[in-house]
Order: sequence, then structure tokens, then C-alpha cells
Amino acid sequence: MKIESRTLPVTIFSLTALLLILTEAVHSQPFIRDSLCITLNHDKTANSIAMHIDSVIDERDEAPHVLARDEIIKYSFIPLDLVIYTQRTLADAIYESLSHSPTADTFRSLTLGITQFKLTKVTSTLIYPHYQVNAAINLYQRDATGERHCAGQLLYETMIRAPIFKNNYKTGLERVIAKWQQEFRADLSSDVLSDFCALDNFRTCGYSGRPANLMITTNAAIGTFGETADLQLYFSNREARPWFYRSGGYNVRYRNADDFESIEFGLSNDYLNYRFHPNWVFQGKSLIMIGFNRWKDINVKKHKLYDAMIADYSLGQLIQFNPFDRSSLVCGFGLQQDVMYIYSKGIQINVAIQFQAGIKL
Repeated sequence: MKIESRTLPVTIFSLTALLLILTEAVHSQPFIRDSLCITLNHDKTANSIAMHIDSVIDERDEAPHVLARDEIIKYSFIPLDLVIYTQRTLADAIYESLSHSPTADTFRSLTLGITQFKLTKVTSTLIYPHYQVNAAINLYQRDATGERHCAGQLLYETMIRAPIFKNNYKTGLERVIAKWQQEFRADLSSDVLSDFCALDNFRTCGYSGRPANLMITTNAAIGTFGETADLQLYFSNREARPWFYRSGGYNVRYRNADDFESIEFGLSNDYLNYRFHPNWVFQGKSLIMIGFNRWKDINVKKHKLYDAMIADYSLGQLIQFNPFDRSSLVCGFGLQQDVMYIYSKGIQINVAIQFQAGIKL
């Protein structure tokens, strides 16, 4: 059974309205506030970096002592808006960790500007649970008049695996920060600024990209058990390396099968990407969804109350046109696999071909 063309605008409008309602409902939930103090240790055994760092400035729209804000679940069901902070300011902590840098009259001097610093713990259905640092550091030079000019930016997406049994949130965050500090020091090991251009995570100033791109995509799939239409919305940080992982956002799916229709909402949205070309990305995605059914044969067949619900675990593999580091239209094609459960039908497996179109803002 195919979706009639005249119903397609109504379907897209309905999915958009549901997505906006869901977004407003989630953001209107009140959270209990809590705080966590993190220790930023300075590795005294670390070798001296080649560049001289004359100062570190914090350019974030955030309090100088706050490292990040996160949301966690306490006592299994209480949501907490967690403020992660340090006793010293973030700028001072980074500057002290680079205190072994040589003197300014020996090597080229740089001023560092912190434009992004985000700490999170990620639980994913695609990769192992991990702690993650997303950071963006501007590199500034001074000319003969003393005026500061941006020479480039270093981007970071540092991850460490979270232990399964010994799961200490504070220790995990401190460990991933320590690993990021090691990567950052390694990037500052050259005494020639032009060498930074060879780094995968280096970006020139004046770029047209943003700290995070808003991805809005629609997917249409045709498979063994009917058709599906998805509307997806999520934010994607700027890419710091060829492999990059994104999660969160919102997903709404309309399903049209032979004997029922359904509207499904995403509970978990995960995207694992690999950029193999400046314009092309391979994307694997995992969605956990739950929704409501409307049976087409209700006049001739009785259905139990349990049949009003559908649970769906969906996987997808896409070749996606997605130009690097700029806003653009996106499109793709690939495969989709759904493992669906409805009480009267049991478990069903749907294999489909999917097509994607959208925009990256």
C-alpha cells in the first residue's frame, strides 16, 4: 500500500506540529539543580611545549569557573540540572598546565581563546558508554603594533570509555579532561605556526561554519512491511576528526502498513559518522521508538487494548551528501532495518530502502 501524493503535505505538516509540541514539552520540564566540583590536575612531568603561551582568555558565554552543564538522573528517576565547576577559572587552569612553555623572546608567542568547552557522559546504542570533551580553542597572534589577530582554531572531540561496573562520574570527567590536556599539549608541540595546518582538527579563522549545526532531515523508506516517513531534528557540533558521534534531538515517524498506521516518537537517537570525502559522509544510526497504532481493519476484526502500542528498534546505514564545515542542503540513500513489536503480531522485522533530504543550518 502506497502513500497517496495528496496526503503527503498533510503528513509532513502533522509530523512538524508533533515535533514542535514534543520540543516544547521537554524544554518546559523543571529540573532540580545540583553541582559538582572537578579538579584539574597539572602534569608536572609533562615535557615543555614549543610554543610560548602569553595568556589564556575565556570567550565563552559562561561563568569563568563553570566547566559545563549536564543533565543526569539521580536515584534512578530524579532529573538533575548539574553544574560542573572548578575552584580555579578554566582559563587559569589551562594556562598553568602550559606553564612549561618557553620564553617569549625565544619562540613565537600565542594567546589562547576558549570559545567552547563541554563535558558530557554519553550512553549510546551504537558505541560503548563514554565520557567526552568537546572544545574549541582560538589561536591569536600579535602584530608589531601589539594588536591581536586570529591565526586559527583547534577543535577537539576527546573520548574515554566509561567502566561498566566502577562507574564514578567525577573520576570519569577528570580522566577525560586529563586525556584532552595531553592531546592539546601534543598539538602545541610545533614551534612553527604553519605546521598546525597539517592537523585534522585545525581550522582557519573566518570560516563560515558555526559551533554547532542544526540538522533537519526527512527520511522516506519503502520496505517489506509498508512505508515510513521520518522527521529528525538534532544539533551536530563541528567536526574535529573523520569519525564523529552525535546523539540526542527529536525524531517522529509515520508508518503506513497494510492493516495499520502508527505515529512513533524517538526515545533514543544515535548517529555514528565517518567522513571519507569533503562532501560525503557514511552514517550509521540507531533509533529506539515507541508509538500508537490506528488499525484499518477495526470494523471487521477486534483488537485488544495492547494493540494500540508499537515498539520499534530501527537501524540505518546511509551514504550522505554533507559538505564539510558549512551550511548546505543534505541528501542521502541507504538501508533501514526495523525490529517492531505489537502484541497481536509479535516481533516483525522490516527491511527497507531509504532516501533522505534535509538542510544543515
